[in-house]
Amino acid sequence: PIKESISKLESLENLSLDNNAVGFVHEGICLLSSLTRLSMSSNKLISFPDRMATMHSLGELMLDSNSLTSLPQSILHLTCLRILSISSNCVIQLPSELPRLTSLRKLLVENNAIQRLPFEFGLFSNLVQLEVSGNPLWSPPKDIISQGISVWFSYLMSIASPLRIKAIASVKKDIRSGVLQARRFNLTQFPPEICRYTLQFMCLTEIDMDVNKLSELPKEVGKLTNLTSLSFANNLFMLCPPVFGKLHNLTSINLERNLLTFIPMDIGNLSALKILRVDGNKISHPPMEVVKMGIPALLRFLKLFAQGSVSGELLMSGNNLKAMPIAIAGLENITRLDLSHNAIGRLPCELFDKVTLETLDISYNVITHLEPEISRPLNLRLLNLSANRIDVLSSSLLSLTKLQSLFMNLNLV
Repeated sequence: PIKESISKLESLENLSLDNNAVGFVHEGICLLSSLTRLSMSSNKLISFPDRMATMHSLGELMLDSNSLTSLPQSILHLTCLRILSISSNCVIQLPSELPRLTSLRKLLVENNAIQRLPFEFGLFSNLVQLEVSGNPLWSPPKDIISQGISVWFSYLMSIASPLRIKAIASVKKDIRSGVLQARRFNLTQFPPEICRYTLQFMCLTEIDMDVNKLSELPKEVGKLTNLTSLSFANNLFMLCPPVFGKLHNLTSINLERNLLTFIPMDIGNLSALKILRVDGNKISHPPMEVVKMGIPALLRFLKLFAQGSVSGELLMSGNNLKAMPIAIAGLENITRLDLSHNAIGRLPCELFDKVTLETLDISYNVITHLEPEISRPLNLRLLNLSANRIDVLSSSLLSLTKLQSLFMNLNLV
């Protein structure tokens, strides 16, 4: 065993006690005021004495392959420490105050049980090497870990910003409370920190995650009910995230330059929405002529579509439509369809597959002829073709044996 008398080696600068059976750091070692390097790897250490706080000259501390489960507060007083290595121990978490060690250049913590790095690690000023492999780390996520230490710290600061963590806020004066800005991190998943600590992030009012690689959002985002602004431009969304429809305080959504093909009906319930940016997508529903008419027209269209999908009566009159919305083909049990007062030039064949259709109003459009398939909806009882440009009465109409009312006013027949 190491005796207290070791403290008499007052000039000792380098002490190596690797591969022994040392079970604790004797206080005599802590009295070695000239010691700059201490290596006690491959022993049986489980803790440190508080006296270690007095080792002000210590620059390197190597404690690999022991049985440590945590780092003591005393280590935060080692202001000259440049290298700290605690690989292959049983450490579960690292002290959030470690960035106070402004001389620290290397932190080696491989093969422990660490699940997340503290947000405060974004405050490290001189750390150039942080090794974390072999840990069950979920924060930062793998997307960030693969990009190197500077990206790790930038990411942690971004995620921590809305929380107004005291240590961070005291250094970063430009932090905006409630705003998460995490652009250009190449993220393929939404920050897991927000999903795990949703209650802490209820303060969020804005999320800006432009220029990443996101394709979906977790359901937890729907719990952030204070959100007013979401920006996910330049990502990989093929579908508008369903959780948007639950965020009724949203006033602004930016989904420019994604892979969207339609805007879901749930968006129609966002009555506070003032801005919706979807340029750079291939939106087919709602038709772009509706999108370009502005938010009120878009919300009205989506709301009508949602109501029609439930009631079976789809009322799309006066929406400046140049073609029948392709999404109508996907609706089942439609009995009434009103597409009057638009600018539709032809009716697609898919419309006539609606065997449940009883009333079809396509008056005041620019239709020039009727497709032969108009004979398919055998339950059709009312057909209004008034105020179009039809010059021939199609013989296909003769197959509509249940037709009771036919309006052909103001055509060219």
